[in-house]
Amino acid sequence: METAPTSKLDAPYSAPALAARIAVVGAGISGLVAASILAERGAHVAVFDLGRGPGGRMSQRREKITVSPLADASEAADLPSLEVRFDHGAQCFTVSDPNVLSFLERRFGGTGALAEWKGRFGGWDAEKGEFIPEAGEDAGTAPGEGRAQGDQGGGELGFKRRWVGVPGMNALCQALLLPPPAASASSNDTEMINARFGVQVARADWLERTDPAGISESTEGTSLRPSWELFSSSGESLGLFHGLVIAAAYRTMPVLLPDLPRLAQVRQGLAEVRASPRFAMMLAFAEPLGHVAFDGVDVVGNDVVGWIGRDSSKPGRARKVGESDTGVQSRGEEVLCKEESREEGLSPECWVVHSTAAYASSLLASAPPGRPSPDLLARVAADMWGAVKPILARRGGRGDGESVGRGGNAGGMGGEEGEESVEPILKKVHRWGGAFPVAGVAAGGAKSLWSEEGRVAACGDYCVGGPAGGLVEGAVASGMEAGQKLADALRLGRSAL
Repeated sequence: METAPTSKLDAPYSAPALAARIAVVGAGISGLVAASILAERGAHVAVFDLGRGPGGRMSQRREKITVSPLADASEAADLPSLEVRFDHGAQCFTVSDPNVLSFLERRFGGTGALAEWKGRFGGWDAEKGEFIPEAGEDAGTAPGEGRAQGDQGGGELGFKRRWVGVPGMNALCQALLLPPPAASASSNDTEMINARFGVQVARADWLERTDPAGISESTEGTSLRPSWELFSSSGESLGLFHGLVIAAAYRTMPVLLPDLPRLAQVRQGLAEVRASPRFAMMLAFAEPLGHVAFDGVDVVGNDVVGWIGRDSSKPGRARKVGESDTGVQSRGEEVLCKEESREEGLSPECWVVHSTAAYASSLLASAPPGRPSPDLLARVAADMWGAVKPILARRGGRGDGESVGRGGNAGGMGGEEGEESVEPILKKVHRWGGAFPVAGVAAGGAKSLWSEEGRVAACGDYCVGGPAGGLVEGAVASGMEAGQKLADALRLGRSAL
């Protein structure tokens, strides 16, 4: 259901007639990276997304705990509900591509939106019931990003630097809607990106014309003719555009484009996208699980659970109850901004658990299509909690007697055997139906799908093969390539990359 415009970000799209106007369908990190590059090079960009805000798989989930576990039961009725937040999709990411690293440093350096997650990571050997910490320095895939579980091999795991958005993974997507930190005060970049949420783009119509490129030269410079008109699911015209970037959910993308020869390669690539489902379980505990030896593990040898992460150990998450949260400011408007006032005390400790792809695929294969039923989600919650509880209840986790914990119940650490009582005060399950691509679809080492004649690019982690395929790094690299290809085709200003 489409929502009425609520701020300048949601206002109907308009831009100067002589400016290059670009539509980006999808406000995940790949689409927003492309949008930011195009805006930096002088285009006016309209971003459309069906969700309530930017993020996609990097969205942050908010849940309410109506009865506070942090107070005496006799006082609970007088306390407001408590809000907890989870990175229930992408958990973190690593970077091995120097071009991606340069873009991230330039775009987020000094903003506070990007930070390193310094925790204790490794693997959990389900058969032995043992935590295997990583060691050494070896760039590679970060756990929790959707890579097949158990691909690290045995023994000590290689060290990886993990990056997260602050105060949530979606902070990076929110920051991409703003001008880059280096933008001059006189620049009008603040008007370059206009985002509308709660809008489903149902159709993209190609505007026929006699000049295929739509670019003509004159003594006054380059002029452009629009190539695309977009329509919402309600039939509303969303505007005329010179170029199009598709970065939406893969199952909806092929139907957006008309069946034209000039778009055949892009349409074929989109039709080949395959992705696997996951279930994400969000857990909140009244007290920190100080006896648990790790902050994030890939689980090896368990059919149900593939990743367990202590969300509260990420930078910017461990807030005191009563702290005020300030939203992102854009063009004088408050975007996704909420002031919260809570009773003094510590907020609950939050954990995120991802299922294995095999478990989710098997369960969903026999379920009716559409949204999962309450009964199905209840079954998933029981199965996942049944697999996770013995791991979180176990003290320590290493057989060598080493104390590897994080404070709290330190007496139960290391080689000391036994279990702690662990019961969550919140347990919620979310289905990711197809957010984890299986393989890259862009050919010849490309990181995006591209039609120069149609001036349309498709980007996302699903385009990228190799080590970065299906990961946040791949999504960023794909958005970078798509944005630069379209900007070059439209002969926009010089790239800052």
